[in-house]
Amino acid sequence: MHHQKHPLIRRTRWSVALFALTVLLAISAYGQVCAGQDPDQAVKQGIGDAAIDRIIPSKTEDLFVILKNGLTVLIRESHASKAVSCQVLVKTGSIYEGSRMGAGLSHYLEHVVSGGSTSRNTEAEIRRKVEALGGATNAYTTYDHTVYFINTTGDKVRTALELLLSYVTDCRFDETEYRREKKVILQEFQLGENDPLQQLWRAFISTAYREHPVRFPIIGKGEIFTRMDKQALMAHYRRWYTPENIVVAVVGDVKKDQALEAVLQWTAGLERTESSPYVLPAEPRQVASRRVEKAMPIARLTSVLMGFRTITLTDPDLYALDVLAVILGDGRTSLLYRRVRDEKGLALSITATSWTPQFVEGQFTVSMRLRDKDLPGALDTVWQVINGVKKDGVDEQALKRAKNKMTADHIFGSESVQEQASQLASDWVATGDPYFSDHYVEALQKVTRQQVQQVAKQYLLPDRMTLAVVKPPQGGIDKPGVQGRPAVLSKVEKRILPNQMTLLLKRVTTVPIVCFDFVVNGGLRFEPADQVGISRFMASLLTKGTKRRSKLEIARALEDVGGAIRAQSGRNTAGVFVSVLKAHFDRALDVLADVVLHPTFPEEEIKKQREDTLLAIQRLDERWTTEISRMFNRHYYRKHPYRNDVLGKPETVRTFTRADIRAFYEKIMKANNAVLAVFGDIDPDAVASKVEAAFEAFSPGILEQPLIQQENENIQEDATFVTHNEKTSAAILVGYNGLTLKDPDVPAADVLDAVISGVGYPSGWLYEALRGGKQSLVYYIHAYPAFGVDGGYFGVMTQTTPDNY
Repeated sequence: MHHQKHPLIRRTRWSVALFALTVLLAISAYGQVCAGQDPDQAVKQGIGDAAIDRIIPSKTEDLFVILKNGLTVLIRESHASKAVSCQVLVKTGSIYEGSRMGAGLSHYLEHVVSGGSTSRNTEAEIRRKVEALGGATNAYTTYDHTVYFINTTGDKVRTALELLLSYVTDCRFDETEYRREKKVILQEFQLGENDPLQQLWRAFISTAYREHPVRFPIIGKGEIFTRMDKQALMAHYRRWYTPENIVVAVVGDVKKDQALEAVLQWTAGLERTESSPYVLPAEPRQVASRRVEKAMPIARLTSVLMGFRTITLTDPDLYALDVLAVILGDGRTSLLYRRVRDEKGLALSITATSWTPQFVEGQFTVSMRLRDKDLPGALDTVWQVINGVKKDGVDEQALKRAKNKMTADHIFGSESVQEQASQLASDWVATGDPYFSDHYVEALQKVTRQQVQQVAKQYLLPDRMTLAVVKPPQGGIDKPGVQGRPAVLSKVEKRILPNQMTLLLKRVTTVPIVCFDFVVNGGLRFEPADQVGISRFMASLLTKGTKRRSKLEIARALEDVGGAIRAQSGRNTAGVFVSVLKAHFDRALDVLADVVLHPTFPEEEIKKQREDTLLAIQRLDERWTTEISRMFNRHYYRKHPYRNDVLGKPETVRTFTRADIRAFYEKIMKANNAVLAVFGDIDPDAVASKVEAAFEAFSPGILEQPLIQQENENIQEDATFVTHNEKTSAAILVGYNGLTLKDPDVPAADVLDAVISGVGYPSGWLYEALRGGKQSLVYYIHAYPAFGVDGGYFGVMTQTTPDNY
């Protein structure tokens, strides 16, 4: 489905789900460029140096070169799996549109260029080639660059590079494709209009900046976009899609020299161009606070973005500001989370982030979701916390915790070849150092308490603040650096412990990470009819206090070392999930066993959880995908618990007592009903011994199985259900009788899904029928098989305009 990971990125087509990799990939160690030796000797011996201008010093497994035509190539060998990510970054985005600023030309160009016809291949031929590569391709546009990528295997790299480089150097601008994509983008405008969080960011950024083009949406403004023609699009392509503005990144199961040779082959005819320097307008100093509010009929809660003008990426204060953001608003141990959410109950969620692009002074932001009546109190409390940091600074433990978390985030963020390729390219473009992210982690460790306090004093000032608020209408709905090494990959090993708990083990040594997934049969299927939502309610409380630890102590135990813990419950299961660096395995196992075996379900936490859950239920229908899925489930599942929402119903959530929660916990939390999977850099035998000891007190018992009729053939004849609301777009979900999880045809249904609508990336029959060729009926289109333990369906979901409905 369409998904925007960050408000600065505009991902097109309809999917940005990351390429599914089954193994973690290594973070490389530094190699050495020996003094007195020619660092590119191997390259010269293999392919000659006629096309190479210079080689950038690199680690032993990397090869970075700049060609004489200006194009940059970044290649990394990583043989932990057969996966390879090929990416082409073009150094242009929405801030570089000059006299056509606000037209969204970079984003429009991305739509037309990605998979579009070239002089060598038609769109249909390109589609067939992409399908042969696995179909894992997409593109996205940011404020300052556009990226095209294909994820495939090592034996198909040459074809992937051929396609990507033909996109950015040889687009034919087919009339049908150009007109079709313009209609598709008009639908994307409508999708954004129905997204409160996207509207919040747009209101914020256009208020925080008065002159700099960052104030315009990446997609552009509709009234300007509609005036753009093919000549404007082609002019933008000629100006920016030039060798000196292109970076090719290849990471994965490749040979460096062979990958470089392929790039040279497909770029042999490109020549360096001469363009006049592009000067971005300077943003005037902000001298007073600014505020903007917007009412949206589809908003169920009030969303707030509070930002302070700060610095650009290369400013030395970068590191202290990032540390301050973690201390203030990242995780349950953060100061804002504890004061605003936990102690005062004024917000459903609150986070802090430091955004520091290289092209303009960035923003230190605090974002919240809350009830409108709580906004004044929440803002007052945020200022109290900020002023407290200015006056008293931060404690040493909070500083250490922030550094550990950011180091761990860097490691977890470099697991896949796609992430590594993206990091290399973006680091190079932003800073001129492809290893900036590695050096960044090193610099974080030098940040002092005094520096954190100083940046709070210097930047978190009222006259630097911009406040944006998106809320329901008046009187509306708003009520109450790690060393790399050769990979060791083992098969999954299953063991049954003496207490009958199932243990699954898999050794993956590519990065020093360990993940624990503890799961029991539970969820909607096991809930009493008069206690809908109790499984999720109970699971959420597992990490809110035990006999040994308070909620804060549970969070600190893992966040202090960069780890994370979460509990959740779905349709069929409930579970607790922990991830840590290898060095902290024992601590993670101890905390996991503690929250599973010894939860206390404190009354004060039950009260807070009830308020949070009721607010979460209230905002369920803000997203159109959630709303139409809920509508379908209510009509398809006649009696089955799958008809219910995981969060529950307001009338049941209000009645849960501590005794009810404890009784449900004891009903499903039995050793013979539990599976613990431990994957990562482990010794399976040692882990099995430690897990057995940690869960020794976990007893088996008789599990009462729910008596539920199978519901995967509920549709006897066609039926249509329609509802009208405040959204300006139309959503459609067509469902068919489906399969249960254990049906032998499940693999066939998955393959059918891939043929019909691709696997996480835009492709397949539906896509071609509704967005291919001359068609521009939809922006989003996706099929999916929904398998349940005793119910299922096959769905097709799309969003379109009322005119195209």
